[in-house]
Amino acid sequence: MVDRISSRRVAVNSLFVSINMGMLAFISYVNLGKESGTASWLYAPLSAAGAVLCCLWYRLIKSYRELNHWKHNVLYELEKKLPARPYYVQGQYIRGDGGKMYKPFTYIEVWVPWVFLLIHAGIAIYCVPWAFLWKFCSWVRHVW
Repeated sequence: MVDRISSRRVAVNSLFVSINMGMLAFISYVNLGKESGTASWLYAPLSAAGAVLCCLWYRLIKSYRELNHWKHNVLYELEKKLPARPYYVQGQYIRGDGGKMYKPFTYIEVWVPWVFLLIHAGIAIYCVPWAFLWKFCSWVRHVW
């Protein structure tokens, strides 16, 4: 069961990476041939959707991490009744260096959604019509 959960987690990560890369590729394709500085009306909703997907993806990674943690705890408890304890011994070797050398994949894996989230946020910031907002704020300030 533990290895199947890990396989599912890898499949979910692949799905989210593919969706995010597809969204970014689509945004790049839409931007092809346009003057620099012009933004498409599609950027903001796609970036918002990408940001929501990244938040969901991050939450799923955390959920899979917690599930694997509890499954390993069950394995450790079952091993206490067995003559050999391979998972326990493996854990001792991993923790033998105080956790300096080995970082579980999940600790690295959780950064990927954040990277995509920053990219989507950058695109959203890029597509804001700053000149229009600046003129609008100047107008509001003048009126008041």
